[in-house]
Amino acid sequence: MLSATGSAVERMINKMASYSLVELQPDAFSINPVIHKRLYGRLAVQEREKILLDALNLISKSMAHLKATENGKTEYWVFKRQIKFHIHACWQYLQEEAQLFALYDAQTDRDLLMNTIAMVFLRQGRWKDSEEPSRKAIEQTAALYGQEHPQTLAAMYVLTATYFNQKRWNEAEELLTCMIKISKKLFDDEDSFTLSCLVDLSRVYSEHGRWNEAEEIAMLAVETNKRVFGQGHTSTLHSVDNIATIYFKYGRLKEAEEFGTQAVELAMTLLGREHPLTLFSTHNLAKTYKSQGQIVKAITMMEQTARTRSHVLGEDNPSTKYSVIYLSRWRAEAREMCANFSELSGYHGTNIRPLRPCQTDTNWIT
Repeated sequence: MLSATGSAVERMINKMASYSLVELQPDAFSINPVIHKRLYGRLAVQEREKILLDALNLISKSMAHLKATENGKTEYWVFKRQIKFHIHACWQYLQEEAQLFALYDAQTDRDLLMNTIAMVFLRQGRWKDSEEPSRKAIEQTAALYGQEHPQTLAAMYVLTATYFNQKRWNEAEELLTCMIKISKKLFDDEDSFTLSCLVDLSRVYSEHGRWNEAEEIAMLAVETNKRVFGQGHTSTLHSVDNIATIYFKYGRLKEAEEFGTQAVELAMTLLGREHPLTLFSTHNLAKTYKSQGQIVKAITMMEQTARTRSHVLGEDNPSTKYSVIYLSRWRAEAREMCANFSELSGYHGTNIRPLRPCQTDTNWIT
């Protein structure tokens, strides 16, 4: 509880807490959303602008700081899950008070802000909603730094993720082709960003059924990453995971398992067991096991993935739901094949709550 003899603000907060309008915590307090909305609406326009911009700056800088110091830990992802409600509220206010966009144009971190909002929407599976802030981030960074600048490229990369998750492959291909040209001009053919764009372009080709081109580019990216950066680099991990996915889609399961296993081992070493990219790799490898008929092995890995995704990303995250849905289906198939399945594997399907059907997971950013 805040000190009863403290400032007028502290006394006011304590008074509000006595009526259960706010909930006090050791180093912070939370306010009832209805009360928050009411108080915000009573502020003068200038005060609302300042409070909202300060809140957005604080959120975006906090996200950037945590990501820069992440090093495979889960704190960044847990924080991002917790902050999503604040991001959503700020975005609603921005849409309601469009003049704030003009005001924020004068702020140094405007591109960081929009990228933060776009990325949080992506993590929530709100792919269509992420498109508008993604485009604004590109516009703002291009106006501030120019079209051919690393910051602008970074903003473009978020928009490609939006296209990927909506299966808008033609738009993704067009944007990636532009990004590769800029990246080669700014950096070189063997830069990690250039190679990352090539990896994603190969994925687009595979979605179009252009298997030979997809495999050629994907394998080139793997070989170049291993030669330039070595095994212990996230760029190498990205390329290895990608070619495993391409082989899986093409039905070449032996190669898919080989590269999928490499991807899991790399991710475990570089990022740790709970990192979302590690979980992305284990999810895909479990699918490969299942397609090869290794059902117990597949279920074992998918259960671990689903549990960890639920812990790190939350139960409502699309990636978590995909893992849970696959796990539920596989358990049902296993029961049909073997009545003693639960005794053999130690699993009980009844603890997985039913979820509504969804499309096959092609989500690019987890």
